Amino acid sequence: VLLNRTFVFTQAPDNPPAYATPSVIPAIGLAAAVYPFATLDIPVLSDLGIGGMFYRALGLKSDPPNTEQLADTVLQTYEFGLRWRWNILDELTSPTLRVGLDFGQQHFVINTPAGVVEELPDIIYTYIKPGIEVDWVYYAESGVRLGLVGGFELPLVVSAGDIERDPAQGGFGSASVFAFDLGVGLYLRYAGFTGRFAASYRRYSLNFGCQGAGCRAASDTYLGGALLLGYAY
Repeated sequence: VLLNRTFVFTQAPDNPPAYATPSVIPAIGLAAAVYPFATLDIPVLSDLGIGGMFYRALGLKSDPPNTEQLADTVLQTYEFGLRWRWNILDELTSPTLRVGLDFGQQHFVINTPAGVVEELPDIIYTYIKPGIEVDWVYYAESGVRLGLVGGFELPLVVSAGDIERDPAQGGFGSASVFAFDLGVGLYLRYAGFTGRFAASYRRYSLNFGCQGAGCRAASDTYLGGALLLGYAY
């Protein structure tokens, strides 16, 4: 997995935090889904499953202002929840619709070096995420399948972490957060093995409201590209 993360204040406080992170961030992850009732000939239930994912950036460091020390940084996400799938025409090359409902957290935590003033509080998004995905196998011959997949998800953020602390405690105040997630992919499947190229875009828009220091808002954007290898049985 390769990621690019951009956090900027769209309506800035005085002297907004200025931590630099690498433009390309390598990460490693794992995802799985299980459909325990797949062998049962029971409508709806046979296509109900559970799934989850986890990824974490490798060796990520941020560059705090006013110091030459780099700060170890944690960027990771985990999600788990329910899945349901429906092959629309019940044919191999018919589109399959998948819907999901996940609980998840996304962490961006800078371990500020000792003696350096923390300017950007920890950001930990906690959310419930409904989503929809369409999977279309457009080629299926001799056991080889080529397909396209695209999805849209709507993380409903209930908390953004320490960044929502009171300004007197180093935060920016309570925030309303709107987020969305787009993903597309191309895959090749043979004998149960799958290779998939995927791209994703996730954006959080944070509005801290207008307080004594003026109006404050920020955007937190994640671009991703990944090569996924898997097996289905």
